[in-house]
Amino acid sequence: MNSRGMPKWREKQRSLPIFCLAMACGNAGMNGPSLSGWNDDNKLPLNSQPSTINSQSLPMNTPSDLRYCSSHEWVRLEGDLATVGISDHAQEELTDVVFVELPAVGRSVDAGDPTAVVESVKAASDIYAPVGGEVVEVNPEVEADPSLVNTDPYGKGWIFKLRVKNPADVSNLMDASAYQAHLS
Repeated sequence: MNSRGMPKWREKQRSLPIFCLAMACGNAGMNGPSLSGWNDDNKLPLNSQPSTINSQSLPMNTPSDLRYCSSHEWVRLEGDLATVGISDHAQEELTDVVFVELPAVGRSVDAGDPTAVVESVKAASDIYAPVGGEVVEVNPEVEADPSLVNTDPYGKGWIFKLRVKNPADVSNLMDASAYQAHLS
């Protein structure tokens, strides 16, 4: 394992162009690359344009019982247990998910830490911890069938669960209407 808790074999794969969803949650003022695509040299554009797919061009599934990050993760809090996945918008932008790298159970993470990886036919994206805590469960179903992230992003397509350090931190994330406004 490397310092981020990812298997060392992934370091060689990391030399390929990586296309992140956005910067980590809570990094106000920092703009990561958009999900708009690659330039002709298969490199990320320096000045990424906003995505051409937004909540006004497609019906967007944004459940109101969840909280959202600007980096497109969602959180469902039940007591001190937070279930984490990627939003419908994120899975639409990634297209067909073909691989999910899950974090190690027992790993401690801070808000904004890269915690998992989702790879599609189009890109590979880090999935960030929306809040700090300890990974207590991962979803083996998405490892066996990564397409669940596309077909059921808020249900069977969840990625990991955290025992959160401070459940009140979840309230600092966007609600559904703020997330929809963020997308437009």
